[in-house]
Amino acid sequence: MKQKYTLAALVAALALVGCEQIRQARQLTPQQLEAAQAYLAERRALFVASMQEKLSEMDQSISALGDAVASLEDNANADDQINALRESRSELHLLFEELTKADAATWEDAKRVFESAWAELRLAYQVIKATYDS
Repeated sequence: MKQKYTLAALVAALALVGCEQIRQARQLTPQQLEAAQAYLAERRALFVASMQEKLSEMDQSISALGDAVASLEDNANADDQINALRESRSELHLLFEELTKADAATWEDAKRVFESAWAELRLAYQVIKATYDS
């Protein structure tokens, strides 16, 4: 049990600052450092895979919404909104690429920026969908 708390503390510390700085500050054993790095890598991989799936679902939702508003008689405003949504999704793709390339030192910042943009895209989609979903 104590080892579990030690590993959790190490992971939290590694997330805040680079691995090398923690190793110097706490003089981690190589095994502890390796375990913490492996844990972080696994958590990052799970997050990236989860977000990849959510992004694919969002792409399908945006496409379906675009098809639905295309059938509206006066859809100029709707088209503009869908195009803005698609542009936001393209920008999110770039942030996702940065996230996948982030290392231990930049991961938390890249994740925070990505999550913020993801939340904005989801909200924009929900607002547009609610407007034309009647």
